[in-house]
Amino acid sequence: MHVIRLYLEAKEYMETGKSTLPNPRLELPVAVRRGKYQLSEIEGRGKELQAETYSEQQQSPLPDAANYEAVTQLITGAYLDFWNSQKS
Repeated sequence: MHVIRLYLEAKEYMETGKSTLPNPRLELPVAVRRGKYQLSEIEGRGKELQAETYSEQQQSPLPDAANYEAVTQLITGAYLDFWNSQKS
């Protein structure tokens, strides 16, 4: 179930550069959780979603590499904001 959900989220992220939360595409993962599909069907759908996700990656609006400096600044800022808010 989780692999299916993650591929659905990854595919959306590759297509749009955004993730919608809460996830509006829960029908398939919920059906998997409830036992509607055989393992072979789940594996097959997972492989399809994997191929679709990798295909979308070729046309993705996302940059080819992460901006590690920006990520570092974001995380550092979040930690500092939290730590500074604890000083009372």
